[in-house]
Amino acid sequence: MVFYLAGQTSFGNRGCEALVRGTIDILRTTEGPDTQFLVPSVDAAADIAQWPDHAAYGVRFVTAPTMPSSLKWWCSLMQRLPGMAGVQPPVPRYSAAVEADLASADAVLMIGGDIISLDYGIHSLYMWSRLIDRARALGKPTYLWAASVGPFEANGNVVSAMRSHLRGYKGITVRETTSAASLAKDYGLPVKVVGDPAYRLASVQPRTELGVDMERCRGAVGFNVSPLIRKLFSSQGGGRSLEDTVLDFLRWLIDDQGRKVCLIYHVDQAEMPTNSDLTYLRQLAERLNRPDRCYVLPPGLNACELKGVIAGLDSLVAARTHATVAAFSQAVPTLSIGYSRKARGLNEDLFGSIDYLVETKDLTLASMQQAFSRIQQQRASISDTLREKARVLREAALGSSDMLKG
Repeated sequence: MVFYLAGQTSFGNRGCEALVRGTIDILRTTEGPDTQFLVPSVDAAADIAQWPDHAAYGVRFVTAPTMPSSLKWWCSLMQRLPGMAGVQPPVPRYSAAVEADLASADAVLMIGGDIISLDYGIHSLYMWSRLIDRARALGKPTYLWAASVGPFEANGNVVSAMRSHLRGYKGITVRETTSAASLAKDYGLPVKVVGDPAYRLASVQPRTELGVDMERCRGAVGFNVSPLIRKLFSSQGGGRSLEDTVLDFLRWLIDDQGRKVCLIYHVDQAEMPTNSDLTYLRQLAERLNRPDRCYVLPPGLNACELKGVIAGLDSLVAARTHATVAAFSQAVPTLSIGYSRKARGLNEDLFGSIDYLVETKDLTLASMQQAFSRIQQQRASISDTLREKARVLREAALGSSDMLKG
């Protein structure tokens, strides 16, 4: 059996790497060790460097689809002429290499987490949904795999298009009940809630040659923030930037709480430098100017190695979803900085509340201090909850494969 893993283009985003590795672990467990995988990549050499023994897992990196120029023009037109919002997007053409890879697969899985949403723009949504449409035209069964879906309610044309798109999948699984409820209520689609594939990701110590100072990481407060969330940040009328607010919080951790801090990147994409956590965190560390108490992880760690670092933390404060999943799965008390439906849904499913979540729009020094203090006060019960839920979710992640048998 050969699976094409859509929704993936680069391991520069360690969340994408975690989804790929976790999905492959699931399918090799349920379908057998001879299962083969086509993994799209914009830079195969870089991805292979993060996963040197990929071939032993049946993986072949293939040409990733790129944004078709016709969709770029259409999106630009929609922005400039909103009165034409009813005009449907064009049917894009994909390269001969992409066409050949789709044709050679037995099934296509959309594994991109929240890729079927508007979180990354309408152009991204249509690029990936149209790729799935193309696979269907080639006669391939398609499956939406452990996803967070929507919301689409702000755009009636998208709702209509997604209703048709979602009904074309042979099976859908989601990773939180918020998406399941929306798909049942708004689209009448029966879906199964499963564990995120990243719960299956291995946790390993970083390679020696990467030069990670593990002593500076152990017992530290891990901190991850991303340039992705700046557009959602509100200064609450105080005129403070996201960077100022974050630096105030880090100073509070170091000077008032006596903590050491480890800055954890989860995205470092050469093809998208403006989306690089590592670049952003280095800039914050330079402004903080406390090298004695603030350590920035060196580049080159893969998703498994980052999970290994996170395992030794005292706690984690993070915006990137799969940084938080790495912590959840290892019972590390975690404060989530939410920027989309998925963070709220994952927290509600784990804890039955959003007590350990601060939405980006509500992010202030006070809100972060209060939530972090709450986590420290309740850390024993949080770790107990996570330890039990992680075992359940690791097994529940296998549930996505059930729909392949239908």
